[in-house]
Amino acid sequence: MRPLRLEVEGFTSFRSQAVLDFTSLDLFAITGPTGAGKSSLLDAMLFALYGRTPRIGVNLNELIHQGANELRVLLEFSSGDEVYRLLRVLKRRGAATRRLEKREGDRWISVTASAADLKQQVVALTGLDFEGFTRAVILPQGEFDQFLRGDPKQRHEILSRLLHLEVYETMKVRAFDQAREAEMAAEAIRRNLDTVFEGVTEEALAECGVRLEEALVFAREAAARRDEAQRRLRLAKEYAASTALAGQRRAGVRDATQAFEQASQRTTQIQEKRLAVHETIREAEERMVRAGYDEAAYHRLIALRPVVQQHRTLVAEIETMRSRLARLERDLKESMHSAGTAEAAAEAAAEETRRALGRHEAASAAAEAMRDRTACRELARDWRQRGPALRRAVAAAAKRVLDLRAQRQGSEARRSEVEEQLANATEAARDAAAHREHLLRQDAAGALRSGLAPGEPCPVCEQTVAVVPPERSPGDALAKAEARSRQCARAESEARDTLQRLLHDLSRLPSELQEAEKASDAAGEAFAWLEQRVAEALGEPADEQAAEKLDALARQAEEAQREASEAMRQWRDAADREASLARTAQHLRHQAELTEQRHADVTASLASSLDRKQRVEEQLGRYRDAACFEQEWGALEVARQIQAGIRDEIASLTRQKVSLDQEAAAADTAVAVSRERLRQAESALAEAEQHAAALRACLDVIEVAQLEQAATAAEQEAARREEERRAIESAQDRIRSRLAEAAALREELAGLIRRHKILRQLHEELHANRFPGFVEAATLRTLAAEGSRHFHELSAERYSFDPTSPDFDVIDHWHAGERRSASTLSGGESFLASLSLALALSESLPRFASRLEALFLDEGFSTLDAATLDDVTSALEKLAGGTRMIGVISHVAELADRLPCRIRVHKSPRGSTLSVDG
Repeated sequence: MRPLRLEVEGFTSFRSQAVLDFTSLDLFAITGPTGAGKSSLLDAMLFALYGRTPRIGVNLNELIHQGANELRVLLEFSSGDEVYRLLRVLKRRGAATRRLEKREGDRWISVTASAADLKQQVVALTGLDFEGFTRAVILPQGEFDQFLRGDPKQRHEILSRLLHLEVYETMKVRAFDQAREAEMAAEAIRRNLDTVFEGVTEEALAECGVRLEEALVFAREAAARRDEAQRRLRLAKEYAASTALAGQRRAGVRDATQAFEQASQRTTQIQEKRLAVHETIREAEERMVRAGYDEAAYHRLIALRPVVQQHRTLVAEIETMRSRLARLERDLKESMHSAGTAEAAAEAAAEETRRALGRHEAASAAAEAMRDRTACRELARDWRQRGPALRRAVAAAAKRVLDLRAQRQGSEARRSEVEEQLANATEAARDAAAHREHLLRQDAAGALRSGLAPGEPCPVCEQTVAVVPPERSPGDALAKAEARSRQCARAESEARDTLQRLLHDLSRLPSELQEAEKASDAAGEAFAWLEQRVAEALGEPADEQAAEKLDALARQAEEAQREASEAMRQWRDAADREASLARTAQHLRHQAELTEQRHADVTASLASSLDRKQRVEEQLGRYRDAACFEQEWGALEVARQIQAGIRDEIASLTRQKVSLDQEAAAADTAVAVSRERLRQAESALAEAEQHAAALRACLDVIEVAQLEQAATAAEQEAARREEERRAIESAQDRIRSRLAEAAALREELAGLIRRHKILRQLHEELHANRFPGFVEAATLRTLAAEGSRHFHELSAERYSFDPTSPDFDVIDHWHAGERRSASTLSGGESFLASLSLALALSESLPRFASRLEALFLDEGFSTLDAATLDDVTSALEKLAGGTRMIGVISHVAELADRLPCRIRVHKSPRGSTLSVDG
């Protein structure tokens, strides 16, 4: 995971939007004054990814800037070859917004919906949860100083937090619980086998097989008797059905004869209707001839109808155009008169504008001569307000410098005392811990003794136990040793905390003293600059009456400025009036020209319309009179409608004639079909009577009821025999199934016994002094080996860690490889050692997660000298190596200047801002 772009708005000290582009950054510093918001940039990245930060608890509204109603954080980052962006918006009131998107080409596609999906996606993309990210990407410098200098107990606690060793305790508890569940399940299966499956044996299965063979023989015999009875019953029923069929076919012969007679009558009726329709069609054709409709004249009038309508339209247009010409002539006269009046008024306004311009130029020259005095009032206000405050600031800054120097001397004296106390407390804690470990080993041996038995293998070395050693319990000595160890550890921790606070104060005092001295110089320079400005404005040294003199000069300049402003206003008003009157005159003249043009256009249109009217009248001829046209049109329309009605009547009769023709053909077909059906019915009747006679000859008993009774008795016997067979077969299947279930239960019981044994062994191996201890020891060796490489480079090849020491003892290569405790290192050397271990952890943790391409180091560089800062910078450049981004957060200017790029955070009352240089 590598950040590419960060946008924050309303987040802690960043009120307005701030954008940070990481794409071209490899090794850089984030620098700025205390409280500007350097660490807030890391908090913003953590908030975007995980929705929380290490410094804020559940009340996330504390992250919102005091002057804003919401915060907005957008983080764009890469994971492998893909690019994602994550947006979070948090409001003081209302629902929060969260969205994860993936870039595909030029588009962003949403890849998650719910908050739970977003959390899982982020962990999958970064390879780390929140705690792992803060340990491997944003290095915890303070914890590693404790890790380096602390006792074994503190080191164990810190390493457990960093590597999540508490998961082994959880696994141990789960192994114990699952082992107990396996044991209980095995006991339940034993009880089930002893009770539920009693009597389920192979002998019972064999007995069911013998009984099943006998039942099969009885069932086959009963089925043969049932089939014979059913065959005889089927023949009797078939005879009865044949007799009934013969009766039905006699009735069919009668029905076919009747249908043939009805079809013949229907044919005669249809022929009579066809003759009547033919006569009606002939009479309608004679009436259509008598109607007298002239179709050619009708179409001629249809062609002239649009011309008549056009003539009416042209007459109306000509009247409208003549009225419009009269109105345009009146408007033209009025526009010419108004334009002349407006042009005369514009000339008078131009003369007034020239006089106002002369007054404005004279007043502006007077105001320009006194322009430099306008700033005197603001300078007088600064002299009254800031002068006394600057004098007090100079005195306060000088006092602050003296106080910080005295504080530094006192802290250095106190440091020597606390270092001596810490050395004594460390030695006592080490002795108490060694005594406690000795007693614990005795106690562990006693616990192991309870599981030993002569002749059985030892669970540790797997050798056969010959004799169980006598019991030796430390008793109260172990409790006293643990209490003494805790007391010494607390004393050592308190001394270490006191020393850390003193070292922190001593590391802070140089920068505070430097800032105080800068503040004193700045206050003196500000007062001198203000005094010099007052003297330059007055032309004499500043005194007690300087403010009143500056106010008098400012009043003179303001009066001249007011006069110039008034002259300017009068000139602008006159110029505005002149321009307005000129625009009015121009507009009126333009209106007159447009009216004249419209008059010419209407005159031309009128002439064109008169010409078109004459051509239309020539085309109409005698139909120029609309009444004559309408009379002749109405007569032809009435004749056309009469003829159309007769045509519709003839068409209807023709369709009726066609329908009757079709009915006649269908009636003829029905007669033929009825004749054929009668022949087929007579033939089927003969066949049915012949089949019934053949069946009667095959039966000795014709009573169907007697045959049905015999068939029912045979069916019941066969069913009873089949039911007995199925019952025996079902019992056999049940015994076979129960045998399989019992075998499966016995196999499951064996598996549970094996699982219980494995889980008990796992529970024993997950005790703190076994597998977790092995993981912790291996991690310590890895950190010591990889940390030595960094420590050797950062210390100019002087120091490295002893890989065989559990306390991270230091090897001094400048003194013949002498071993010494890490607590004897100076403040700067101790920081280098802690930084080396932190870098080693950052390189180790990703082995168990994903590849991390970014690393951020927080404060801690202020204790280093210039040469060591160069070594640290070189080491960070090697660690970056062009593939990993490394950001250093520090207010130390010397370190920031050594790095190739700097992100500066600027603090102001309106909120912090960002800039990038280098």
